[in-house]
Amino acid sequence: MRYTLTDADLATLSTPCLITTPAQARKIARATGNSSMLKLALRDFDESADGASVVHLEGSVARLVVVGGATGSKDQAKFRKLCQTAFTQVLKLDVKQAVVALDAITV
Repeated sequence: MRYTLTDADLATLSTPCLITTPAQARKIARATGNSSMLKLALRDFDESADGASVVHLEGSVARLVVVGGATGSKDQAKFRKLCQTAFTQVLKLDVKQAVVALDAITV
């Protein structure tokens, strides 16, 4: 699988899979008209916990892997665990490419 790191405008992105924070996921869902779908998919998701949830969308971003606990400052071990959790979800999907946009973390 190929992956890309980006700091581009995510609202104009076209990808089969985007790994991102809950806040960015809400922006993407709003921009693509999928707000209600995201809200339903994440209603039991704990944004502060270290976990990941896959949300299938319609439009230019086919799937979101929403990563909880992906804000603030993390040490290397916690960041590695967070990425491992996210990529475990991605590997379960049949995607050839994923874009990582975890801009709210400092390591």
